Amino acid sequence: MEVHHRTTPLQPPAAELVVNRLDTIESLNPAAEDLFGYPSAELRGQNINTVVMTRPGLASEPGTATATTLPDLTPNGHLILGRHRSGTVFPLFVSSQTEHDGAHIRLERPAAARLGAGTVHPDDPGITRRHLLILNALLRPAANGARLRTQLEYALDLILSLPTMPAEKAGSILLLDGDGRLTLRVAREPALAAGNRNECEIPILNGERLLGILVLAVPHSSGVLRAEGAFLWLVAETLAGLIERARAEEENLRLLDENRRLNRRLVGILEEERRRLARELHDDVGQSLTAIKTDAALIINHCESADSPVHRSATAIGKTADHLYDVTHALIRQLRPGALDDLGIVAAVQSHVQAWRVRRPGMACAFRAEGDFDGLGEEINITVYRVVQETLTNVIRHAAASRVEIRLTRAPNAAGADEVCIQVRDDGRGVEPQQLHAEQRFGLLGIRERVEGLGGRLTLDSRPGQGFRISACLPVPAGRGT
Repeated sequence: MEVHHRTTPLQPPAAELVVNRLDTIESLNPAAEDLFGYPSAELRGQNINTVVMTRPGLASEPGTATATTLPDLTPNGHLILGRHRSGTVFPLFVSSQTEHDGAHIRLERPAAARLGAGTVHPDDPGITRRHLLILNALLRPAANGARLRTQLEYALDLILSLPTMPAEKAGSILLLDGDGRLTLRVAREPALAAGNRNECEIPILNGERLLGILVLAVPHSSGVLRAEGAFLWLVAETLAGLIERARAEEENLRLLDENRRLNRRLVGILEEERRRLARELHDDVGQSLTAIKTDAALIINHCESADSPVHRSATAIGKTADHLYDVTHALIRQLRPGALDDLGIVAAVQSHVQAWRVRRPGMACAFRAEGDFDGLGEEINITVYRVVQETLTNVIRHAAASRVEIRLTRAPNAAGADEVCIQVRDDGRGVEPQQLHAEQRFGLLGIRERVEGLGGRLTLDSRPGQGFRISACLPVPAGRGT
């Protein structure tokens, strides 16, 4: 394969520090001032821990981080973590270190650093077709939805499978948080003879931000780094993308879970407020209307003539009170069905269906329930009821249907878990499958939020001329109604 060399950009001058035996900074050059964000006068006399942190070693435990001291500084060519005045942590390599009464330390950015036995730089030649196949294979677990640890284990195994790697392979991938603390470690560490390995460390970077370290243990005599240098840098770039994607997905899942918990709480508050309003309508408005009807009837009974103005007025008052009473009770049923609290979900749905039949005598509505629905709890009961309520409303508004079927079941699902399912099907005009989600109204969106907030699933199915089907299945917590 023909390989073209690219011009390597000039690297900034290396930062240099002189540190005494007490780990105190005695002097530093201008490059060190720029690197760490401190003026020379402010850093002189400070401990080296102010600007340098130890790297996480292979034996580090997640969540631990210790500052370095002078004897802990890693040998020439190894990774340490610099700490900017702003608090930013970034990778550095010790490119030289001499010890007399203290140490003269030379620090460089990764692209200018030597890693272990050879120079590893993305501009190096040596990328083969096999390398490209491995880079593509690195993406496979992520595409299949694997967890980050699985992705990294797979990547490490691919890297160690290179024919240039020694027979006794060892390596690890370390993930760090923003403070340089180890958060995840994936390792392949077969036993190697003492003194027969040299750690090569390649930073996994997103811009200036250090995400982790790829550590490979190879014998001192190996030419692995010279042969695979450019490829390993490309691997590190690929790993950085996988890590950032996994962290973004994890953050999205966290926000989604937080949103669902918030929505579940809001739904609970809404239902409690509806219950309170229904109770007040029943106790205050309902009783007042009953009193008005009673008084109107008494006035009518005391009238000597049905043609008298008082009789006609009392009759009108009675009819108006009857109408308001019916409207009030319809509102109460919409806000909170009394049968749900008194008789359970099956009776509440039956009552709603019966009232719906009265209002829509030209549309048949069938309901059947299969299973034990006692003791399911408020959240499941009210969600099932709201699915039926909203779906029947949509049938009236949009379906142009002549028949609706409602089926309520409780049974184990394919995985054996207990769940309650409510299915509503009509024989209306239906819609194209691609319009199912595009045409969702606020009512259906609210139902989806309710169902998914309880860990359930909502499915919609329709075809033009074949009606509409909505199915909501809710998991039943262990011990409910059994």
